[in-house]
Amino acid sequence: MRPCDDEILARVRACHGAVRLRDLRLDRTEYRHAQRLIERRLLFSHQGVVSLPEAGWDLILARIHGGVITCLHAAKHYGYPRPRLWAPVHLAVLHSTGRAPVRGEVLHVERSLELPPLTQFPVAPVPLMLARYLRCDPRREGPLMACDAALHQGHTGTDAIAALLHGPGSRQARQRLALASPRARSPLETLARLQLYDAGIPFADGVDIPRVGEVDLLVDDWLVLGWTVTPTTRTSSNLPATAIAIESWSGRATGSLASRAKMWNLVAWEPRSTNSLPRAIAQPKLSQIGTNAP
Repeated sequence: MRPCDDEILARVRACHGAVRLRDLRLDRTEYRHAQRLIERRLLFSHQGVVSLPEAGWDLILARIHGGVITCLHAAKHYGYPRPRLWAPVHLAVLHSTGRAPVRGEVLHVERSLELPPLTQFPVAPVPLMLARYLRCDPRREGPLMACDAALHQGHTGTDAIAALLHGPGSRQARQRLALASPRARSPLETLARLQLYDAGIPFADGVDIPRVGEVDLLVDDWLVLGWTVTPTTRTSSNLPATAIAIESWSGRATGSLASRAKMWNLVAWEPRSTNSLPRAIAQPKLSQIGTNAP
């Protein structure tokens, strides 16, 4: 391979594997070399964009439209939990280009968008992508899993997200955002919290119980639910004597069949409270949850 070919490939690689050909600012000789690289399938061409063979379609589509990745695919990029559902790539753009979709992608016009440099991966900032995700997704579980994770990790705050909620869907998005919690440490906790809220059952999350420590959920002031408990908490003799259900899951286990089976036995309660919780509360829908764990 000629030095000029190596230089062109290195420049594409510096743009994370995909870039508009015109943005490479090639001279005539370099342009001919780029065309030969395409013919040899060392580069692929997509509507004015060249990419390395391993480049993902979310990146390629962002380059084609001159925007950034947002919503579910942005949540995936940031490592936040997400539903195990296929979804088209959503992109934030400065203005509508009128270009027809290439692979069913969805474009969102964001007037406040600041495009990152080509050497930075084209993904929307966390507050902007969460604000759009809360507005556009027909279901609330995915956006709230991502919100909980971002808030818990300190990547953003509710005020920063709320400040970006303008336009269609903003009222619903604010209602969803009000359900988010920076204390949530697990997507299972997010789902359980939503089910408790829908059932009208009082609960508190991230509760610090004296001589026990912090528990994930305290339901109706007597039932403790935990997904991230420590061995000390699990065996603590200071936990309330009323029927307690404590189990622990990590992000790696949430999608396994074994953990789904264990979830059926998560909730126990004393006989006087047998009818206090709907059965669905005891069975968060693990099949909806995805992680980036291998």
